Amino acid sequence: MDLSIDILSENRWKLYNEFILTKTHIYSPHQSEKWLKMLKNVLNDELKVITAYNGNEIVAVFPLMIRKRERGSVINSLPLSGSPGGIILKMGISDDMKLKIINRVKDYFDNYILKDNILSYTIIQTPMSEITRDDYIKLIDPDYVYDRITQYTDLETDELNYRPEVRNRIRRAIRKNVIIDDSIADSKLEEFWLVYKDNMERKNLAVKSISQFKNYIELFGDSVKYKLALFDNKVIGGIVYFIFGKHVFLIEVVYKKEYGSLQPCTLAIDSALKECKQNGFKYWNFGASDKKDNGVYIFKSKFGPFEVYYSYFTKILQKEKLKILGLDYIKSEFAWYYTAPYDFFKQIS
Repeated sequence: MDLSIDILSENRWKLYNEFILTKTHIYSPHQSEKWLKMLKNVLNDELKVITAYNGNEIVAVFPLMIRKRERGSVINSLPLSGSPGGIILKMGISDDMKLKIINRVKDYFDNYILKDNILSYTIIQTPMSEITRDDYIKLIDPDYVYDRITQYTDLETDELNYRPEVRNRIRRAIRKNVIIDDSIADSKLEEFWLVYKDNMERKNLAVKSISQFKNYIELFGDSVKYKLALFDNKVIGGIVYFIFGKHVFLIEVVYKKEYGSLQPCTLAIDSALKECKQNGFKYWNFGASDKKDNGVYIFKSKFGPFEVYYSYFTKILQKEKLKILGLDYIKSEFAWYYTAPYDFFKQIS
């Protein structure tokens, strides 16, 4: 193999897109050109895609976002909650060649990227990737590994494998006259965003701006879908999901707390799953959970998905400096980036 490593140039995005869509086992939109450029524009940070070539053919890519600040920089692959990244390999690569490629990519990363006052970096493994948890641990010797669970529904099975309580909740929602609206007029998007904002603030989580939801529509067109649950013509919940190739990725599930008993999200997910199955898609990705005993995991599990484990791998390069900067500075300057786990700051406080 005539292997060479370089940063993807602007005139090679077409080759990159062909690789991601037709030559990999990708199961989410997060490595697509549109998603990466959206991250660059929304976060106003630097995007680099380390690319491995065999001659003129791409055999691996490693997309990175770099947030630079005067007091240090942080790298994620990829930032923004729910954006897996890591090194993506061409299908059919042998184990020996896999190790050769990922080591060459890591050498390039070490020599050309880790040179500008980097505080830490985190690689978020893409679920179902050929590069395993053990591969990443050997490759980067992380200081922290954060394991997560994502749940998939196989849309090519004969029937959707809902638990009985899900079917009861769907019937309840229909009986209570909850309806699903696929349209996304500006007024309805505003209502949806307010419900989303309330959900995030209730959980003490960062809130994406309404402009980001508008960016989804402008950038992705028909590849982004909204299912809004309406009651008395008011938005009481809904979901947002992306279509990428034959795969569907759920990115938001929100509802008004006072209307939870009407099961707006259950009805919206049921509508989307049935539509995607009918339209010939392969997998529905419910997104991630960190523990099996949390409410999000339990809610999703009732739709009968199978589980896939993946991990965050964090390497802290300037521990003493991070200690001096402190958690408040990191939260302020590196919003949407995974810099270090809270345990690190507790340990050094």
